[in-house]
Amino acid sequence: MQLIIITGSPGVGKTTIARILSKKLKVKALSITNFILKNRIFENQRGEKVVEIKKLQKLLEKEIKKSRSEKFLIIEGHLACELSFSAAKVIVLRRSLKKLKKEMEKRKYSKRKISDNLILEALDYFGENSRIHYKEVYEVFVKNKKATINKILRILKGEKIDETKIANRIEKEEFVSMLQKNELELL
Repeated sequence: MQLIIITGSPGVGKTTIARILSKKLKVKALSITNFILKNRIFENQRGEKVVEIKKLQKLLEKEIKKSRSEKFLIIEGHLACELSFSAAKVIVLRRSLKKLKKEMEKRKYSKRKISDNLILEALDYFGENSRIHYKEVYEVFVKNKKATINKILRILKGEKIDETKIANRIEKEEFVSMLQKNELELL
């Protein structure tokens, strides 16, 4: 079985891309967020859900074993970069900070939560952390759904696509601009 991990910042398009890819490949897509809620692997602390990563890892490993007979299994979620599964191809979705900010505002995230997530994106937290936990990591800069799906399909066929440098350059320029305009809440 080929395990496909899709991770990245909140609002980058993980769920949407996983759903489209799942239909195209005719395979199961598992949302880590839904899995956490269903299995109640969290504690509420000051209005935030804090996840027990070790427990999540163990329960997901059991879920993966159930899908061994499948050709592919897609697992998506921002916490995927904190986990570690062997033989996984990890796709880190990256996106313009301006577009991410609009998406998070649409979701009614607090200014603090938006700032925190934009900083993590600008620092390539999800890519860097994925490279610590996985051997095969590809970063894809999201411009539109069709192009993103096509890039992922090419990766699954063995093509080496890595848009880390492109994403870092675009996001660095946007990050500096946001800092200059006081659009980010720091400390």
